[in-house]
Amino acid sequence: MDATVSAERGKEAKERRSVRERIRTSAAARTLIGVALVVVPSVAALVALEQFYTTFFGPDWPYARVGTIVAPVILALVVFGSYVLYSRLVDSSWPNDLRRENAGRDVLVGTLLGSGLFTAALAVIWAAGGYSVVSVNSISIVLPAVTGVLFFVSLEEVVNRGIVLPEIESRLGSWAAILVSSLFFAGYHTILTANPTAIAIGVIFLAGLLMGAAYVYTRQLWFPIAIHAGWNFTQGALFGVSVSGNDVESVAFLVGETTGPNWLSGGAYGLEGSLITLAVLSLGTILVLWRVKKHGKALPRTWPEP
Repeated sequence: MDATVSAERGKEAKERRSVRERIRTSAAARTLIGVALVVVPSVAALVALEQFYTTFFGPDWPYARVGTIVAPVILALVVFGSYVLYSRLVDSSWPNDLRRENAGRDVLVGTLLGSGLFTAALAVIWAAGGYSVVSVNSISIVLPAVTGVLFFVSLEEVVNRGIVLPEIESRLGSWAAILVSSLFFAGYHTILTANPTAIAIGVIFLAGLLMGAAYVYTRQLWFPIAIHAGWNFTQGALFGVSVSGNDVESVAFLVGETTGPNWLSGGAYGLEGSLITLAVLSLGTILVLWRVKKHGKALPRTWPEP
């Protein structure tokens, strides 16, 4: 009797291990688990902080400005903490793409690249009469935007480049992973942002290709995070241009105004809907994709077997 019970328990334990192993080796399961483990705690923390602030403090609180600076830092820590938990659960290790090796270089180069690409596009649009500065605020007004950008960019890059892209890449290879993750990136921006145009969707898709290539090139999250942050911060906090259709005048150093035909100004979506932005971003994206190919950074597909 004891031997039978022991054998049944051993069989059940083996089946449980088999189920866990199938989950750990399934790209689809790992992706769903990863997205859920990162997005759900991050959104819950955002809602909880907003509720806490509204209930106990409010806009008249003397340190309200400090709160707007500190809260996004807390939320970014939740994002990275959730990502570390995901990696521990599925790989039993620290995330390989959060290494400190070359992190400083990747952050610096990425920030300059993202900021430089948007500045180049804006310069052409300004020269064509599509952008002008209405007023100038104190530079200190941009401080909440620094940490605000950190949270939203970290969340998007951890999900898109830290989870979705590598899991697709493990089966279909780097090129397919960059493409599919970029379609996903453009897809949810199309759904969640206001007034997207065909050009704006193209710009977002290209941005996905750029940051996907940046991830594959460095195998680190720091490079795409910095590109994304540099682009958004320069666009919104420095030049006062709507970011993905969202008004940012309250945290902008320069309060900008866009005028002219939609193909130039981007219309209600902002300069991310401009044909000029599409052209400039295309050049940056092609450059990084070319470097991925030149240095042999792309991985081949493993499924179905070649």
